[in-house]
This record gives sequence, structure tokens and C-alpha cells, in this order.
Amino acid sequence: MGGFSMKGNFTFLWLLLVAVICFGLFFAKYEVQSLEGELAALNREIIDRQGELHVLRAEWALLSRPERIHRLSERYLDLETVGAERIDASGSLTARLPVRHEASE
Repeated sequence: MGGFSMKGNFTFLWLLLVAVICFGLFFAKYEVQSLEGELAALNREIIDRQGELHVLRAEWALLSRPERIHRLSERYLDLETVGAERIDASGSLTARLPVRHEASE
């Protein structure tokens, strides 16, 4: 009688199954730990980017203040106030508008 008995084969298969499950759990554990590390790094990066965004919004609010824009426009742009004499009341603007033809009934 060579080989294993029925009880021996059954025990061997159970041990093999347990070994495969343990091996799978071992790799799953380290994969989860690796992914948790990546997640923590991504969360730190998100927090850093949110801080940078906060600073950029504060800088934008400072740079886009109306009084600052007005002061810079007076300093660097050669703009003049439009007087009443420059407003054309003769209808030259309406002459340049496209003519709308109304459908006849």
C-alpha cells in the first residue's frame, strides 16, 4: 500500500488550503499598508495644495482691489474722461446697426 490514506490526503489538502490562504492574507496585508501610505501622502498633498490655494486667493483679493486698479490705471494708462461733446446724438450708431426685416403678414 503505497501513498497516503484517505485521512492523510484530506489533512494534506486542508493544510495546503490553509497555507494558500495565509500566503494570500500576508500579501493582502502588505498591499493594504502600501495603499494606506499612498493615501496618507495624497491627503498631505491635498492639504498643502489647499493652503497654497488659500494664499493665492488672498493675494488675488489684494491685487484686484478696485482702488489699486484705479491707482494703477491712472499711473500707467493715458485715459481721459469722456465729455458730453464726444457723445453723438445724430444717430450714427444706429445707422451702423444691421437692419432687421420684419416678416410681412
